[in-house]
Amino acid sequence: MNILVRWLLTMLSVWVAAYFLDGITYDGWQALAIAALVLGILNAIIKPVLTLLSLPLLLLTLGLFLLVINAVILKLTALLVPGFAVSGFWTAVGGAVIISIVNLFTGNSNVKKKANVSVKTNINRAPRDKTPKPPAGKGPVIDI
Repeated sequence: MNILVRWLLTMLSVWVAAYFLDGITYDGWQALAIAALVLGILNAIIKPVLTLLSLPLLLLTLGLFLLVINAVILKLTALLVPGFAVSGFWTAVGGAVIISIVNLFTGNSNVKKKANVSVKTNINRAPRDKTPKPPAGKGPVIDI
């Protein structure tokens, strides 16, 4: 079920990018759905390889090269899916930015969420001290 929701959210983000950018076009909802599916597969398989290969560039640009990687993946999606087109490189960069922003707001990003951990305690019980106390006068002596 989680995969279906992520696919639909990716489809929504690609639709928003196509809505705002004239250079991204699709021929019906089927092409949009297939483009979202291919984009998800390419993000899962190709993006980690490209990220690893371009690690020095990523460090040099403080992570901004990820925009180029995302644009390349979006352009590759347009090459693989008939009926889905991205007109140029800068349109692909803009589309990658819009898709990333929409994914961030819909919760479809790779950002790890913090787990809430709660510890149940019995309020009526007094805390016990685990360390044994020596009898009075029998403790360690500090000589100054």
